[in-house]
Amino acid sequence: MTVTSQAYRVDHTYSEDWADDVIEQFDSLPSTFRELMPTASVRLIIMLYDGAIAALDMAAKSLAEQDEAACHEAVSMVNDIVAQLYLSLDFDRGGEVASNLGRIYSYILGRTQKRAPLPSNALISEVRRILNQLHCSWREIDLKMTEANTINGASM
Repeated sequence: MTVTSQAYRVDHTYSEDWADDVIEQFDSLPSTFRELMPTASVRLIIMLYDGAIAALDMAAKSLAEQDEAACHEAVSMVNDIVAQLYLSLDFDRGGEVASNLGRIYSYILGRTQKRAPLPSNALISEVRRILNQLHCSWREIDLKMTEANTINGASM
């Protein structure tokens, strides 16, 4: 699935630290979030981040090898994964966290879709840093949910 940038509101007026601020907020989710999201869903989201980060690594390698087609294919894969993450957001139940994740995903899509002719190493690194921070946050949520399930005697 290819998503055009018109489908997303992309606002590039944020400070350099805006993504870090949103990620910090994401890290401090209330414990009630665990009730809204089953462990299996969290693990699927982590797998999507794994795939996006691997695709960015492929894009960086392809860029270093000057393989335009492979680089574009890898960036397209990142776009598809981030678009799916965006489309999976539940803005009604997720509130401000979902809204802020939507802003991050929109930002990433806007940045990666404006590549011409190839994305730069700086762009790949920027997107990888953002996705890696979110990936770590989701892994932390998974760990906390697993610990809570273990303490409560719930089986996985």
